[in-house]
Amino acid sequence: MRNIIEGYDIYHGDDEAIPFTATVAGRTKGRPQNKNMSAAPPVVLRHVDGLFPTGSSAAQFQNWKAKQTILKGGDKYQHPHCDNAIVNSYANLDVFPFVCLHGFGVEAFSLWLLPNPLQRHYGFEHKFGPKNMLLMRGDFVHAGCPGTSSAPRGHIEFFPREATGWSRKKSFWNLKTTKIHPTFLWQKPTYPFGYPSASDPDINGDVTITYPPRLTRALRLPLTKKKCKRENIKWERESSHAKKLRRELCATINSQSW
Repeated sequence: MRNIIEGYDIYHGDDEAIPFTATVAGRTKGRPQNKNMSAAPPVVLRHVDGLFPTGSSAAQFQNWKAKQTILKGGDKYQHPHCDNAIVNSYANLDVFPFVCLHGFGVEAFSLWLLPNPLQRHYGFEHKFGPKNMLLMRGDFVHAGCPGTSSAPRGHIEFFPREATGWSRKKSFWNLKTTKIHPTFLWQKPTYPFGYPSASDPDINGDVTITYPPRLTRALRLPLTKKKCKRENIKWERESSHAKKLRRELCATINSQSW
């Protein structure tokens, strides 16, 4: 996370992605010591700049709060959402919270970008390469899952402290009494096209989010006569039972929180 803000050096031999096996913790408590103390210092191949100008307050990791969540598995069924604010909350700001998604350099991942659920439009799906990193403003609409494979996807959120130039007085991440948790929120007005169902917190406080297709089928709005005619689809009047079920499910979904 520090590398994204401040940049980093690439050394000889480290220019390729780190395999998952290299990140597995060993059984020893301490770090292995290098017995060859006379070894030559590593050769720097090049320096990769961080997101912000070198020397600026925004380019110092200490001026940001950062949290990470690892998503594993999935079925590519997710609602459109922003990761910490309603759409356009950070419009016209030079400093704002942002999100970084990545596949650890080894796993490709797909995302739906710019969905417009009010017009029944999913946006477009784009597949990012294993070494790609997607940076999004915290009020950017997107949707996606890490896929059905066992490889995870990294999800990092960065929240600016006042030292970076955050210009708004109030922010939940800068309150001393508030803990910052990585978020996967759905907020108005980005109504979902895949409806989430949140479980009750378990003993550790964890909540499981699922996207049952049956829930989405029941909650989706029927096509109008005009849209059916345009798409050459037979229009059928919605039953009173279906309307009642949708209202009941809407109330249930809107009451979910943690």
